[in-house]
Amino acid sequence: MSFSHVLVSSLQAATERDLHSQEQVADWPHKIDGIPVRKELLDLCKELRKSYSGYRFHAGRGGRGNSQVNIAFTDGVQKTVYSDVHVYIEGSDYIVGRVGFGKRYTLNESDKPIYMVESRKINNEKFGEHRDQYYMSFAQDFKKATKVALAKLTPYSPREMAFINFSDFKEDVSNVRQRSLSKLNGVLSPLQDRNVLLTEMRNLITANVHFATPQFIEAAEQITQADKDWEEMKRKPFNAYYVYVRMVGDEQWVDVVDVPDVYSRNKHSVETCPITSMNIESLPDDIKGKLAVLTIATHNQYMEQIGRRVSDKSFWVER
Repeated sequence: MSFSHVLVSSLQAATERDLHSQEQVADWPHKIDGIPVRKELLDLCKELRKSYSGYRFHAGRGGRGNSQVNIAFTDGVQKTVYSDVHVYIEGSDYIVGRVGFGKRYTLNESDKPIYMVESRKINNEKFGEHRDQYYMSFAQDFKKATKVALAKLTPYSPREMAFINFSDFKEDVSNVRQRSLSKLNGVLSPLQDRNVLLTEMRNLITANVHFATPQFIEAAEQITQADKDWEEMKRKPFNAYYVYVRMVGDEQWVDVVDVPDVYSRNKHSVETCPITSMNIESLPDDIKGKLAVLTIATHNQYMEQIGRRVSDKSFWVER
């Protein structure tokens, strides 16, 4: 658990729910900045302010609430006051820590009340970093507690504040940048249509436009031939034969399904294509030649401009 950096501006003013305004502490003699606290804590706060007059103190239920303790008197009267307060420095942005006096600051309740100082500058290796106590120092001695508090409850430097706020700021500017990029992508998105891009490239090449980027220069050099090849392939009908080889006695025969215009068909229409049976020797030479090539192919292997071997006996042959 990392230390929680709290802005002074986030501290809430005392409400009716807080101890400050409750009748039971109206006559309580131990107060600091209007906050009813136990006497030992008041003495510590006064000592801090004596050393530096800019120290200010805050306590309340909202947000980072403060611990309370019940003080019982011999006459049976009981008062509830704060056992710790947050500390900030007048004019600073961040709370610099917390000071307290009580039994419940360590993992297990202590036998006697102890002083507690909490600060971002404290790393108490007796506790795991995931514990609140990792950022706390404990002392039974008043002078030691005062010394630790004065050393650790110091103002944030500009670098510290920049570090704390950097991630949020970076996210803000990144969001602005992302919105700009999204807008650009939105403009470019229609241009990713290959037909749109191809049409524009044709026009630019015809107009002898000189491109600036290596990618477009290379594309311009290649696109004319690629465009020509595609147009030819698009116009060229793609026909094929499905050839099944079978034995009739001692002779090889073939059943040939004539499948014209392969691109425009679905598999169901193949069932209505014409079929011819013949002795394999009666096949046209170009088909026999392609069959011979396909016999060395593996099952389901395709060979461009030749065909595809389906099995030992079945082949697709391009026409």
